[in-house]
Amino acid sequence: MKKMIFTAIFAVLLLSGCAQANGEKMTQSIQSSSLAQSAQSQSAVSSESSSAAQSMASSSAQSTASSSESAVSSSCSSTLSDVVTGDAATDEENYYRNKAEQEAIDVEIDNLEAKYRIGELDRDTFIVQKQELELQENVLEAEEDLLEDVVDMNYRMNRTLPEGTLEQLLEQLRQVETDGRALEVEENTLKQDYRAGNITREDFVTKMVEIVRQEEALDRQEDALEDALERMGWDD
Repeated sequence: MKKMIFTAIFAVLLLSGCAQANGEKMTQSIQSSSLAQSAQSQSAVSSESSSAAQSMASSSAQSTASSSESAVSSSCSSTLSDVVTGDAATDEENYYRNKAEQEAIDVEIDNLEAKYRIGELDRDTFIVQKQELELQENVLEAEEDLLEDVVDMNYRMNRTLPEGTLEQLLEQLRQVETDGRALEVEENTLKQDYRAGNITREDFVTKMVEIVRQEEALDRQEDALEDALERMGWDD
């Protein structure tokens, strides 16, 4: 009888101990599960916040790019409508000045980059000023395309080939090439003067217009001489 009672008591104690152990394990499991869920929740929130930040940054960048493109488009559309006047002499003069203005902007961009490299300009100021110059150049380039088509068409309508012997035409061609090299030296000197601040922008543009005019004339003369020589069987 005592043995049965002892066995029963032992069984009760054993069951109680197992229950307590299982309960602790269940509690630990529940706590672990809760911690895991909390971590997952925090991770999800963090991920959502990061995604939102990235989305905002991307949206801001796209907005900035879109604004820049709109600015270029707006500037071009507001000026191209009245670029070509229909008067051959005026359109040709505007074409030369347009190219001279672009040369001035190229020098100004070079100077701007030099000032930024030596620390005379902070990054934000440099970026803003360079973008403004590039926008002006983009508009001028678009205008140049229209003017160039008109100027070329007028030139071809009135184009005549030079006459003379083979040797005379070759001598003229050599002279054109010599004049072209001299004009390049003059142009480089003018750019150096403007870059160094020795002349004003208007003086630079005025002198550059004349250089561009001569360059265009030499290019046309060279083309005409080469065509005339080819008709005589000459092959360079």
